[in-house]
Amino acid sequence: MATINARIDDDIKAKADEVLKTYDISHTQAITAFYQYIARNGCLPFTITMQVEEMDDKIIQQFRKASAILNSFRSNIDVSGKLVWKDIREEYDRLKKLHVTVWNEIPQSGSRYRFISVADALKEAISVLVDFKKFGYGYQEIEVSSEENRKFSTSVALFEEQIKKFQMGIGEDYLAETDILALDQEVRNLERWFNESRDDQNLSKAEKKAITNEYTIKYQMHELVGLRRVSVR
Repeated sequence: MATINARIDDDIKAKADEVLKTYDISHTQAITAFYQYIARNGCLPFTITMQVEEMDDKIIQQFRKASAILNSFRSNIDVSGKLVWKDIREEYDRLKKLHVTVWNEIPQSGSRYRFISVADALKEAISVLVDFKKFGYGYQEIEVSSEENRKFSTSVALFEEQIKKFQMGIGEDYLAETDILALDQEVRNLERWFNESRDDQNLSKAEKKAITNEYTIKYQMHELVGLRRVSVR
């Protein structure tokens, strides 16, 4: 059995002890239940350090930073028809970290389901970028075809549109049947990715946490959609 040692404020402990005494719960039972919740749901049962509104603003700022990087890439392609790896490597790494960061912050938001569309649009833009024919194969200059540029520009524009929709308070209250089927398949894929990520030594703790959060939140949304469909029928 594992042992946990922690130091907390005396006053907080005294008040908590009174509550535990009222419910006849030991410290071991309380801590075990707390850890079981985290292990089962992949998130904390409460929000810490920030109010929900502050967290939403912080996440939007992360998305704006990602948008700025993507648009700088798009501008470079429009001007020269290519990307120079040594010039974009640092920003590309930053872009990936921003994607990981938002998924590690979204669980603390009261708008977690509405953020899914924005996060998915960012993922799609990054995916289109790395799908460039010469991206990631040791090329110092990544020449971009007209079709690749068109797809990338479209994905960046769609990402920016999702950011604007979120800020305007536009959310998806209804999912079409095709969207529900797509979500069902995505949850299955994420479950496989989540299981594989736990033993992947090439992933950082932050990356594994982001994968867990994306899987957990989309699974919860999938379950919520299922309950709504049953209630409607």
